[in-house]
Amino acid sequence: MATKAVVDSYGAFHVVSSLSGAIMVGWVILSIGTYRSGVLSVVGSISLGLMSALMLGVLKGASFVSVFATTGLCVALLPLVKDVIMAGPMPRV
Repeated sequence: MATKAVVDSYGAFHVVSSLSGAIMVGWVILSIGTYRSGVLSVVGSISLGLMSALMLGVLKGASFVSVFATTGLCVALLPLVKDVIMAGPMPRV
Protein backbone atom coordinates (compact mmCIF):
# COMPACT_ATOMS: atom_id res chain seq x y z
CA MET A 1 0.00 0.00 0.00
CA ALA A 2 2.85 2.38 0.83
CA THR A 3 4.56 1.66 -2.50
CA LYS A 4 1.35 2.41 -4.38
CA ALA A 5 0.93 5.70 -2.49
CA VAL A 6 4.46 6.78 -3.40
CA VAL A 7 4.08 5.73 -7.04
CA ASP A 8 0.75 7.54 -7.36
CA SER A 9 2.07 10.79 -5.86
CA TYR A 10 5.56 10.80 -7.37
CA GLY A 11 4.63 12.62 -10.58
CA ALA A 12 2.25 15.04 -8.89
CA PHE A 13 2.95 18.78 -9.04
CA HIS A 14 4.61 20.26 -6.00
CA VAL A 15 5.11 23.98 -5.42
CA VAL A 16 8.77 23.59 -4.42
CA SER A 17 9.52 21.76 -7.69
CA SER A 18 8.96 24.99 -9.58
CA LEU A 19 11.95 26.49 -7.76
CA SER A 20 14.46 23.85 -8.91
CA GLY A 21 15.90 26.02 -11.68
CA ALA A 22 16.34 28.96 -9.33
CA ILE A 23 18.09 26.73 -6.79
CA MET A 24 20.56 25.44 -9.38
CA VAL A 25 21.31 28.93 -10.70
CA GLY A 26 21.60 30.14 -7.12
CA TRP A 27 24.56 27.84 -6.45
CA VAL A 28 26.40 29.35 -9.41
CA ILE A 29 25.60 32.92 -8.31
CA LEU A 30 26.71 32.08 -4.77
CA SER A 31 30.00 30.65 -6.02
CA ILE A 32 30.68 33.74 -8.14
CA GLY A 33 29.88 35.97 -5.16
CA THR A 34 32.20 34.07 -2.83
CA TYR A 35 35.05 34.42 -5.30
CA ARG A 36 34.47 38.11 -6.03
CA SER A 37 34.20 38.95 -2.33
CA GLY A 38 37.38 37.03 -1.53
CA VAL A 39 35.69 34.57 0.82
CA LEU A 40 36.75 31.57 -1.26
CA SER A 41 39.59 30.92 -3.66
CA VAL A 42 39.04 29.96 -7.30
CA VAL A 43 39.16 26.27 -6.40
CA GLY A 44 36.73 26.75 -3.51
CA SER A 45 34.34 28.78 -5.63
CA ILE A 46 34.36 26.24 -8.44
CA SER A 47 33.84 23.47 -5.90
CA LEU A 48 30.86 25.33 -4.48
CA GLY A 49 29.46 25.83 -7.98
CA LEU A 50 29.54 22.07 -8.54
CA MET A 51 26.46 21.85 -6.31
CA SER A 52 24.44 23.09 -9.27
CA ALA A 53 24.94 19.63 -10.80
CA LEU A 54 23.27 17.90 -7.86
CA MET A 55 19.87 16.47 -8.74
CA LEU A 56 17.01 17.76 -6.65
CA GLY A 57 14.03 15.88 -5.31
CA VAL A 58 13.36 12.65 -3.54
CA LEU A 59 14.34 9.13 -4.54
CA LYS A 60 17.22 10.22 -6.80
CA GLY A 61 19.73 7.77 -5.40
CA ALA A 62 23.48 8.16 -5.45
CA SER A 63 25.39 8.53 -8.68
CA PHE A 64 28.88 9.64 -9.61
CA VAL A 65 27.59 13.16 -10.26
CA SER A 66 25.92 13.45 -6.85
CA VAL A 67 29.04 12.20 -5.05
CA PHE A 68 31.19 14.59 -7.11
CA ALA A 69 28.94 17.59 -6.37
CA THR A 70 28.72 16.82 -2.66
CA THR A 71 32.49 16.34 -2.45
CA GLY A 72 32.86 19.75 -4.09
CA LEU A 73 30.73 21.28 -1.35
CA CYS A 74 32.96 19.70 1.29
CA VAL A 75 36.12 20.97 -0.44
CA ALA A 76 34.63 24.46 -0.59
CA LEU A 77 33.52 24.59 3.03
CA LEU A 78 36.44 22.90 4.82
CA PRO A 79 38.69 26.01 4.79
CA LEU A 80 35.83 28.10 6.19
CA VAL A 81 35.19 25.53 8.93
CA LYS A 82 38.88 25.60 9.86
CA ASP A 83 38.84 29.41 10.08
CA VAL A 84 35.74 29.41 12.30
CA ILE A 85 37.18 26.77 14.63
CA MET A 86 40.56 28.52 14.89
CA ALA A 87 39.06 32.00 15.43
CA GLY A 88 36.90 31.08 18.40
CA PRO A 89 38.04 30.83 22.00
CA MET A 90 39.18 27.48 23.33
CA PRO A 91 36.35 25.65 25.09
CA ARG A 92 36.57 25.38 28.87
CA VAL A 93 36.43 21.99 30.51
